[in-house]
Amino acid sequence: METGQQRARPLPPDDRRQAILSAVIPLLVAKGTAVTTSEMSEAAQVAEGTIYRAFPDKATLIRDAVEMVMDPSSVIAELDQIPEGGSLAEQVETTVEILSLRLETVARLIGSLPQYETGPASEVARVMKASVRSVQAALTRILDRYRSQLAVEPSRGALALWGLVFSNSHPALASRFTTPELVEILLNGIGSRARSEC
Repeated sequence: METGQQRARPLPPDDRRQAILSAVIPLLVAKGTAVTTSEMSEAAQVAEGTIYRAFPDKATLIRDAVEMVMDPSSVIAELDQIPEGGSLAEQVETTVEILSLRLETVARLIGSLPQYETGPASEVARVMKASVRSVQAALTRILDRYRSQLAVEPSRGALALWGLVFSNSHPALASRFTTPELVEILLNGIGSRARSEC
């Protein structure tokens, strides 16, 4: 915590905002708009005044937090770092785990802010669509390594993978598929092999 005796290490303004957002996002996920600026400053280890110097108001901070969570760059970096080799099932399992973690955070954050103005709907939709396109392109690159093993084009496989993981992360679901179940459905569908052979 920033005090008269111990001040937060000076950071460039953009870095300071990023550090505050990173610290505050888990609080927003847990508490939604009930989180106080005092709790935010404690999590970010800065004085409340620093929060307001970095962000003009709480609404701006929350809007920027949503945009940060939607930013696909970190998840794309993780996907691009998945090493080549191994089976298709292994690659899909790793991909599902990375996407599930990201989408769970996105869903929980958006779900915790249902009544809060996070920006014009058209702008939020634009950011989300751009993010989804970028992630699907990364998924396509992974699946393209296994083109000969796919029943569909890699881009369509990427769409199916994204769609299933996305829907599985919806907070309204009473229960969710496990990662192995998602992999099984993605690679083999839900039909009985015995029936399909009849």
